[in-house]
Amino acid sequence: MKKFIVVIVVLFLISCASNNTRLDNYENPRKALLVVDMQADYIGEDGKYTIEKSQIENLVKTTNKIIEEFHNNNDKVIYLRNIFRKNDFKNRFRNYAVVEGTPGVEIDPAINIVSEYIFDKYSPNAFTNTDFENFLIQNQINELYFCGVMADQCVYQTALAAFKKAYTVNYYVNAVGSSSIENIEKAAKKLSNKGINIVEY
Repeated sequence: MKKFIVVIVVLFLISCASNNTRLDNYENPRKALLVVDMQADYIGEDGKYTIEKSQIENLVKTTNKIIEEFHNNNDKVIYLRNIFRKNDFKNRFRNYAVVEGTPGVEIDPAINIVSEYIFDKYSPNAFTNTDFENFLIQNQINELYFCGVMADQCVYQTALAAFKKAYTVNYYVNAVGSSSIENIEKAAKKLSNKGINIVEY
């Protein structure tokens, strides 16, 4: 029994060590684009909780250009979807947007979908979805580029989580949307102060 416990402890320590250094040990490190929450309820014409309307046209146009560039360069394009459970009463402040099983959850038709890599999350931080994080590890991705909504919520939280996990993080300040330009600027400033790269396409 003692030998068994020792083996378990050793394996755990090895696992922890590998997790802490995995981004530096990739033989073929890659980059990926994260298209965050570009869903019908957030950017669609009849969305239940849209970003500032004046931002939508340019956001969609710029995001699609970035998607096309990454796809043409054979870099991974990953789509994230935010979902609220039907009994989540906190969502009433968001007009019950992106509720599981509703059309508003889907990626908006205006966004080009060039891959099957779509991961759902029930939290602002996409790393709470272990399938998403495992995908990044399996594909030796150590650099992430962010676009999408909300700039100061899900994009912000996932970018910050990625940075803390030692990913190189690039935040496209002209390809994120929110309820106001001021919120975008504040989020970008906070991320920049933490050491995250604020870039423009």
